[in-house]
Amino acid sequence: MDQRPPGWGDLKKSMARFMRKNGLRPAPGQAAQAPPPQPAGAPGAAAAAPDRPAARAPARAPTPAPAAEEKAYAVPFDRDAWPKRAVLRLTSPKIGNPAVNAIFGEHPLDASGEASERVVLLHEQSAFESKDLGQTWTQHPIHLEAAAERVFTTSTGHHLVQTQPSAQPGDVETRTVTRRYDADWKPAGEPLVTRSPWHGTCSVGEQAGTILFAEYPVNRGKYGPADNLPLADQLVSDPCVWRSRDDGRTWEVVFQVPSTQIRHLHTVAPEPGRPGRWWLTSGDRAEESHVWVSDDDGDSWRDITSETCATPLHPTCRPRSVQRQTDQVFHDGWVIWGADDWLGEIREWAQPGPAPMGSRIFKARADGPWEPQEIGFCGPPIRSIVDVGPAFLFLTEAKAKSISLRPESFLVFKDELDRVHRFVQFDNWGEATTGFTYSRASRKARDGVFFSYRGARDVFNRSPRFLRWQIEFF
Repeated sequence: MDQRPPGWGDLKKSMARFMRKNGLRPAPGQAAQAPPPQPAGAPGAAAAAPDRPAARAPARAPTPAPAAEEKAYAVPFDRDAWPKRAVLRLTSPKIGNPAVNAIFGEHPLDASGEASERVVLLHEQSAFESKDLGQTWTQHPIHLEAAAERVFTTSTGHHLVQTQPSAQPGDVETRTVTRRYDADWKPAGEPLVTRSPWHGTCSVGEQAGTILFAEYPVNRGKYGPADNLPLADQLVSDPCVWRSRDDGRTWEVVFQVPSTQIRHLHTVAPEPGRPGRWWLTSGDRAEESHVWVSDDDGDSWRDITSETCATPLHPTCRPRSVQRQTDQVFHDGWVIWGADDWLGEIREWAQPGPAPMGSRIFKARADGPWEPQEIGFCGPPIRSIVDVGPAFLFLTEAKAKSISLRPESFLVFKDELDRVHRFVQFDNWGEATTGFTYSRASRKARDGVFFSYRGARDVFNRSPRFLRWQIEFF
């Protein structure tokens, strides 16, 4: 005799629909797993969006993007001034039919230096472009020697598309190809072949017709035998800064550092409102972390790296490590960044000491003595910074399994540059460590909307490899 209560069948169907919409439906032969637990007091709660129609096949004409899964977070702030609350909505749109695992390419700035409505995604031999902040997409075929990985759109609308470094047995250097396309994605000019690509959003920029990008060779081989690594990771090369003054048609090396001195270059960024002024940084180890400044568009550089830091640091941290960074912003005469470093050895996490281990957010005056000053503590290393209007949003990685595998976010308000507000902690549906944005995200939000790369299992338990963010302040 069936002992189940009345309505059991309807309840079972409702639970099945809930699990499908939230990524909880198990794979064949596996048990369903709940998402990682939300720590006590963590801000925000996720809300799933209803089922939406499937995507249509990509076409040359703009194709509406199907509505996506969504998560929402509402967070109050302990502040006397506006804003006192923010609502963040994250979506993972499906692109193409069948859906492709597109990755975030870029969200370019417009001629005035503000965020545009244009967004570019990359997928193998295609670029997907939106001119309305992701509402519709147009697919453009591009032909590269390897899968497209990075893109930068110049002030004239030309696109520089770059491949990952590759190497074949017998090679002594890696090979990265950068191809130039016009505004309609037609090839325009000869390709540039370099040893390495740039790293993230803050590793390539343009100011007053000058474009610079900084190479990011993997260079793991410089630390010793690396027979278990891919060939491209074993080869060692000296990182360079490349410059173009003709919209990406031709290039020249304006700076080079021996691999014996640094592993790779992290950022090269123009300072807004300062013609000719560029900032360049490197890493990874403490002795490899440098900060350089140029006031002549890269013709000359001066090393201003600080050997001291007023912030009390963990005994296992050296002061130069606070200047290791993968993104930076400028505001009111300050250079602002988050340390891409734990500022102490992970194995010492639980050990008492005069100062805690964990990343901080720093600022330093753009003019005068270079003196890093702590704004506040955040913990995991910072990977991306986005200007979201009244504040800067800092996004972390999650690569310390012994501490946490959930990426974090923090806000620093522009009217309060001496305080860090914890914002949202994000789900990581995988068991592995993640770089979350991997240093690729919008420079600025437009009407509260911006985009980023994401790890395959971050936030949502599905592809593609980008997120659409929308933030509102109240």
